[in-house]
Amino acid sequence: MEDLARRLLADLVGFDTTSAKSNLECQRWIADRLGAAADHIAWIYHPSQPKANLLIRVGPAAAGGVVLSGHVDVVPIAGQAWTVNPYVLTEQSGRLYGRGTTDMKGFVALSMALALSIRKEALRRPIWLAFSYDEEIGCLGVSSLIEALLKAEGQPSAVIVGEPSEMRPVNKHKGCSIMRLDVTGKAAHSSSPHLGASAIIPAVKLIDFLEEYFFERKKSGPFAEGFEPPHSTFNAGRISGGSAVNIVPGECGLDFEFRDVPGDDADVILRDIRNFVAHELPGGLDASSTDQTVNLERVIWCPSLKPEPGGEAETLAAQLSGLSASGAVPFGTEAGFFQKAGYSTVVCGPGNIAQAHQPDEFIEIEQFHMGAAFMERLGLRLTS
Repeated sequence: MEDLARRLLADLVGFDTTSAKSNLECQRWIADRLGAAADHIAWIYHPSQPKANLLIRVGPAAAGGVVLSGHVDVVPIAGQAWTVNPYVLTEQSGRLYGRGTTDMKGFVALSMALALSIRKEALRRPIWLAFSYDEEIGCLGVSSLIEALLKAEGQPSAVIVGEPSEMRPVNKHKGCSIMRLDVTGKAAHSSSPHLGASAIIPAVKLIDFLEEYFFERKKSGPFAEGFEPPHSTFNAGRISGGSAVNIVPGECGLDFEFRDVPGDDADVILRDIRNFVAHELPGGLDASSTDQTVNLERVIWCPSLKPEPGGEAETLAAQLSGLSASGAVPFGTEAGFFQKAGYSTVVCGPGNIAQAHQPDEFIEIEQFHMGAAFMERLGLRLTS
């Protein structure tokens, strides 16, 4: 199976599936390659762009199957100094180089190899392959994929998201909400500031509020073991507004994020921020202005992954890998979406996240070997 997986990986790396581009050629190739093995293939298209998710079932429409979930989009190579062709799988010194080898076409190839090599008629429970688009720009495709899965016949009992974890089962990661505040004030000459209303001041007031709000979490929690820092955090990443020092700024934009630990409640955090914006910021604008607007939007959301002690996915991944499901990672994944939809979910995949998004991205052949062994054990489990 490992040799087959490597050949599949070579083909997958050959597709430039950078998030800004279409993934349809790659997804069609996957669907065609798995056509004879698949018992059900569902296409879930982006509403306006040439992209699609794939949901494939191999085996009977029975309950208790396992979802192997991965994304096929990759990050750009622009501005990176590669020493090998990023779209040609290259073996050197025990490593397989190419864009997406670690993040996360290696796992996709291993999942496909399992589906193609298993005796389908021996499957008592199905293998589900869930391959999404636009994970790299905010997990934008997975929600519609999960909607299709929820409607499918024969619901799975576990989801394994194959983000690079060195085949160590990961049962928790932080959530992330990326926010945008837009403020419209009233421009005026700075010699007569009473005739205007600064759009920058409300944004600064929100930053002050967020500093205090998350400082309380730093002091009082909730805390989550395995993270550094072990509490929810925020970052004001970008602010822009105004046109000159002698003009009261009429517009301002603030981009910020917060990352919530498992055990914290992103909905509560979002509610508190919205309440502050709604009840405190408008009053901070100059009352003489009638042109003031404040708009807050959550642009991207990725829910946290919470531990499920004794859960189906954690137990399965621990048994197949031989490692306990107790790991935490600082990055977000699509796993939180599956868990929030009611599926027992764990992260477990080959490769090291340190290689993701880098020039000369690679996966250790030993990691690929471990991933293949994991898949073979899964196949035995589903046929026994």
